[in-house]
Amino acid sequence: MSKDNYFDFEVEGGKELDKVLKSLPQAAAKQQLKASLRMAAKPVLRAARARAPRDTGAAAKSIKVRVMTRTNVPAAISIGPDLDHWYLQMIEFGTSTTAANPFLRQAWNSNRVAFVKTFGQNMWFVLERFSNRLLKQAYAGKLSNAGRKALGI
Repeated sequence: MSKDNYFDFEVEGGKELDKVLKSLPQAAAKQQLKASLRMAAKPVLRAARARAPRDTGAAAKSIKVRVMTRTNVPAAISIGPDLDHWYLQMIEFGTSTTAANPFLRQAWNSNRVAFVKTFGQNMWFVLERFSNRLLKQAYAGKLSNAGRKALGI
């Protein structure tokens, strides 16, 4: 896969976020990251579907947000069509005989600033929600050892 097919971004306050995530159980931290990424991707998804080719409408419906499982990073998502709509890659990047019609890249480019901002806001929201859930479990006396460690008790 070429570097043009994916995007990296940095969130201000990343060191603080990393510190909080390291205090959580590993599975919980990944879960919270994935939830925030999925929520932040919604505007990109809507834009990609709106810009997708409209012959039958099936192409637009096939574009989804998917959590990537085999990566070298704690959490990653992809936004794109399913395997049955593989031909959309040829529309996005073009072929030797047809020009590119980049609907996915346009969707990302028009929403990337909002994506990063929304991701940061969502990350703090899901972490607060998660910590409140842990506190409720602690008050009820049903907190796991991993939960106790996350709360520092």
